[in-house]
Amino acid sequence: MKTFLFAHNPKNWPWENLSNAIRDIEEKGSRLEKWSVRSYKQVSVSDRAFLIRLGNKTQNKGIVGSGYITTAPFLSEHWSNNGQMVNRVIIEFDELSEDPIISLQELQALLLNYNWTPQSSGMEIPNAVASKLEELWFEKTLKRGSGRINVNSYKEGAVRSTISKRYERNPQARLLCLESNGYSCKVCGFNFGDTYGKLGQDYIHVHHITPISTIGEEYEINPQTDLVPICPNCHAMIHKVTPPLQINELQKLIGIQK
Repeated sequence: MKTFLFAHNPKNWPWENLSNAIRDIEEKGSRLEKWSVRSYKQVSVSDRAFLIRLGNKTQNKGIVGSGYITTAPFLSEHWSNNGQMVNRVIIEFDELSEDPIISLQELQALLLNYNWTPQSSGMEIPNAVASKLEELWFEKTLKRGSGRINVNSYKEGAVRSTISKRYERNPQARLLCLESNGYSCKVCGFNFGDTYGKLGQDYIHVHHITPISTIGEEYEINPQTDLVPICPNCHAMIHKVTPPLQINELQKLIGIQK
């Protein structure tokens, strides 16, 4: 899953129904909005989306929303109605705010390795930066009461039927799994940071011990016990058969006895 940064400049487009969008999320859990995407060749359905407000007023700049991309890119008329066509996607927002939840100053101070004032909307965020952004987003939304409150149990597997059907994977659950279990593969022990240094730091796949696609309904998970960090090679081999192999079964195959 890739992560993209979408931009909103109130000077160009005031978003007059923003309060309605926020109300929809509070009452229904989500809100669909059409947004332009510069990196349209890299976007896929179910990729992560963050929305940053830009403009002239420094105090109003920052991340104000999050969600998931629900469609492939399509051509749509530019917001200025000048006849120009731009690439857009539909984002299913699960969080929106009138005021920045993460200010531009915080982004620039804590996440230096990215341009947080892009000239275009829909630019891809590097994985290492996106991971740190997710952690910060989780902390901020939790404090303001809109994030998940029960840190021991998370709902996953909720089927969302918008333009395409997907199984929701909770990014906060992934973060808590890694916080508890670390970034080394639970099968073979491989650690990307140890091998590749800064390039591989904090990179690892997270494996659902019980595949959520086989459950087909929303269910509660414990990120510390139901999710495990696994390197891409071991992850691929676990899912080479149906049902997937258990951790100890793959360890036995490669001669690791634990």
